[in-house]
Amino acid sequence: MCGDISIATAQPSDKKEILDFLVKYFLVDEPMNQAAGITASDFLPIASIIATRCLRTPFSTVARDSGTNEVVGVALNSIWNRGEEENEYYNTKTRTDERARAHDKIMNEIHSSFWKLAPNDISTVLHSEISSVSPHYRRRGIASNLYKKSLEDTESIKSFNVQGIVAEASSTANQRLLTKQGYETLREIIYGDYRGSNGEVLLQPKDGSESIALKFKRLPL
Repeated sequence: MCGDISIATAQPSDKKEILDFLVKYFLVDEPMNQAAGITASDFLPIASIIATRCLRTPFSTVARDSGTNEVVGVALNSIWNRGEEENEYYNTKTRTDERARAHDKIMNEIHSSFWKLAPNDISTVLHSEISSVSPHYRRRGIASNLYKKSLEDTESIKSFNVQGIVAEASSTANQRLLTKQGYETLREIIYGDYRGSNGEVLLQPKDGSESIALKFKRLPL
């Protein structure tokens, strides 16, 4: 519990509510989605793949308002083993305009670089694929508590041989939170480096975020 918020391990039966939540909040709030003008029809095929994968294992979490039972926060995490192709970027193209192509290229680039940059002794990580809290429930520690709940089942962490956590942090706020939690930055891609045919910066998030960062944290054995 987190005040009047309950936090639990997400179940496959939560998938529809999670997707509805992500379309309502994450789609419009996440800096790259917002800057590229990604639509629900662009986003849902990718989000459905992510949710299905993440809900296979007990590391995803969901926050609900205890009074209404409404989903107010989600952390979708999956197991990613070195050499596994399934967790390569989702190869779902959004649109063919310049902004969408920049979005897809950046996501492919940051994601596919992880195993090249990860320490050689790391073979299995928890991949933080999506983390989102409703704007009406922020500044209440929900994101941190979703993260803590994801790692609460130490037996599962051991049985899956999870050695660390990786996340692609696309907002300045999330980058700061992860740094505070002990993550290191393996790589950073600056949005301003991706320009259109007329020289304009293609992705300009409203929240002022300037980059996406590949963040990694080793878990204690």
